[in-house]
Amino acid sequence: MERYYGEFGGQYVSESLMNTLKELEKAEEKEEKKEIENDQTKEKKEADTQEMVEIPDPTFRAILKEHGIEADEKGFVKRADMEKLASLSICDKSGIDITGIGYAVNLRELTLEKCGITSDWVKKYIDEIENISLNKWSLAGNELTDVSFLEGTYMWNLQSLDVS
Repeated sequence: MERYYGEFGGQYVSESLMNTLKELEKAEEKEEKKEIENDQTKEKKEADTQEMVEIPDPTFRAILKEHGIEADEKGFVKRADMEKLASLSICDKSGIDITGIGYAVNLRELTLEKCGITSDWVKKYIDEIENISLNKWSLAGNELTDVSFLEGTYMWNLQSLDVS
């Protein structure tokens, strides 16, 4: 005759059944812990992805690196690093792709001199640039024929625009 070992869920159970039930409880706790860890890892990966900004142009990445903003092996930089950028100067870099510049929301001075920039080039990036509260924007030494790219934009803080 089997002895009763203890109480489980309000019922008296045998020693062997009690051990089996305890093992099942431990296994369920481990599984729950593993699911929580997996969920946390997934959330962290999603957060990391959301906190990264793609900088597809290697030339632009190199310029950002000069300002202390390092890209990972896939060409992404931390959004927080872009937000710290206050001034940026790019000179003699024809055909540069500044995709991602819109995340530099604290950028106050932007210099893009002698980069072969045309009005069409500016129109391509104006939505990103418009999100920045620029005070000073220099496009000197480029191939701009007009400033119609500013029509319909909301660059309220812009105090100086150089297109000479």
